[in-house]
Amino acid sequence: MGGAAGHMAHPFDLPAVRNGKDLIKFFDDASEYLANNESSVKIDGVNVSFKLVDGPNGKEFAMDRGSLSPLDISGITRAKLGQRFPEGHGMIAAGNEMLGLLNTALPDIQPELEELGMYDDPTMFLNTEYVSGKTNVTDYDQTIEAFIAPLAGAGRAATVVACYHEVRNFDYVSDGVRDPQTVIDRRAGSCSGKHIVLRDCLVALGEKASIETVEGDFAGGIPDHETMPGVLRSYAREGGVRDFHQFVVWESENGACRLDATWPDRLEMFGFSVNRDWQGHGDTELALEPDHFCGPTDDIQHTKAELIAGLAHAERERREAFLQELSHWLGSLR
Repeated sequence: MGGAAGHMAHPFDLPAVRNGKDLIKFFDDASEYLANNESSVKIDGVNVSFKLVDGPNGKEFAMDRGSLSPLDISGITRAKLGQRFPEGHGMIAAGNEMLGLLNTALPDIQPELEELGMYDDPTMFLNTEYVSGKTNVTDYDQTIEAFIAPLAGAGRAATVVACYHEVRNFDYVSDGVRDPQTVIDRRAGSCSGKHIVLRDCLVALGEKASIETVEGDFAGGIPDHETMPGVLRSYAREGGVRDFHQFVVWESENGACRLDATWPDRLEMFGFSVNRDWQGHGDTELALEPDHFCGPTDDIQHTKAELIAGLAHAERERREAFLQELSHWLGSLR
């Protein structure tokens, strides 16, 4: 949210959220509440705040964008929209429509405004979301359908293969963002985010697919290449980076297949096992050296956060330092 309403609090803004465990608890509590109580969706449009001001013909509504400019303080009426926004700015059309609606309704809603104390107090606001035609909310299911559509092949198995390679060729980015919508939007993600997208694609195709987690040495699974900085090469040679890696298990007609979509084709020249040649049969090569298979889980984002939090402090620090070095090097290649 913006404008005079200010910034909507993020979970990490809350005083009760002091560390990662508090953040996990916040989402656990929110999930439990939503499962047991009615809720509503906040429509995401253009956030605009309105107040009542004295105009040349009496009371009228004015926009307030929350700045300290004299125009915002006095209120942006319909007559002043062109002074506040440059020609062609979307807020001119939106402001004309919204202020027109509110001013037309003003005689009918005056009693309610007086009861609220807003009628004669320009420091009180109506906080609104302006939506014209459709919201800014993206339907993830529709995103998945749109993502799959151009990949459809001759039969479902061929489409599975196409989806696998399309997701696999997303850039690998380890920045803690595992939201699948974001992964698709930017065509980049971590092993968790990429495999959530791949699983959801296969399920949308009517296939049976799940995500499994494996514990192992992540650094031991990457090559030692001369273009890497010295610190990263040391990690690759020495290994010893504990991590929890995800991959998809696809229940094909010929049996279960382990699908690892971590590394894109462009990393093959640096010695990474990119699984370029997988054509729908058998397992792909995992991106790390596995020590322990943790089994399937539905809530990958929560599970991974819990597993990482359970590592010893030194292990977490080494993992974080390694991923930072790896991400920096990969970023330099793009």
